[in-house]
Amino acid sequence: MHRWDVARTAGLDGSLDDAELDRIERGIESFGPVLYMEGICRDGVEPPAGSDRAARLLARLGRRS
Repeated sequence: MHRWDVARTAGLDGSLDDAELDRIERGIESFGPVLYMEGICRDGVEPPAGSDRAARLLARLGRRS
């Protein structure tokens, strides 16, 4: 996710491929509720209707694509 954050901030393409999305999803599950503790990730946000897999995953991590 840090790569996506940095790319987004720099105005670069931060696209995530299926293998990256798989790893991120596994990571989210392994953290459980600890993921949303102070200093780790923001609370999830609602993804826009019709969002793709990456946008839905980013929303779970409090990011808007």
